[in-house]
Amino acid sequence: YFLRQAIVEADQIIAFSQFSRDLIIKGIGDTFIKKINVIAPGVESSWFEVERKPSSSPTLLFWGRIEEEKGLPELLHALKTASEIIKDIKLTMVGEGSRLEDYKSLATELSLTDQVEFTGWLSSSQIQNRIPKSSLGVFPSRIESFGLSVIESMAAGLPVIASTGGAVPENIEESMTGTLVPVNDVQALAREIISLLRDPKHAESMAKSAKKRVQEKFNWDKAANKTVDLYNLFAGT
Repeated sequence: YFLRQAIVEADQIIAFSQFSRDLIIKGIGDTFIKKINVIAPGVESSWFEVERKPSSSPTLLFWGRIEEEKGLPELLHALKTASEIIKDIKLTMVGEGSRLEDYKSLATELSLTDQVEFTGWLSSSQIQNRIPKSSLGVFPSRIESFGLSVIESMAAGLPVIASTGGAVPENIEESMTGTLVPVNDVQALAREIISLLRDPKHAESMAKSAKKRVQEKFNWDKAANKTVDLYNLFAGT
């Protein structure tokens, strides 16, 4: 109620993605459509400073909230399928959330205990230290209002596989800056994991293009300037 009332009473509204903008319109109606603006946030500069070379170890890296909407059951099942082809594949899962113990149990049920590391919460710098040791960033979310972890991975030059949930497709050009798979599709996710691990040149080429794209699109100077422009436009200056 309070969120809806704040949106209705606001002079202007800023959403981080077109997907979020559409959700707002769906929630309050298109009467207010002209005052809803999309301004993407920036990415903290330390992500661009990560020095990374292609990893020889087939290690997947996820960071984010350990919740059902992040598609982590699909990731664990895809890991099980991929491990039948790539025997030494491993997954590092960074984060905390209400489903952490459930997913630890699922990893045990799938006989993946030795292949999955649950680190709990880590700081940005600690995650960045893990990136040079990783082959792929994998983010199979069922829905995302923006998808900050995906953008951070791209900024750090880590090849990305993500799902088509929510706003994520707005920021990935398929097979150019990353790979997209359908939501809830374990087999498609497993196929892409195997494919990119077997073709590291293509994975690293996409990562290089993604880093450049993120540098151009997601920086705080650009976000700040667009926000100032919006204030000035509204103020009539």
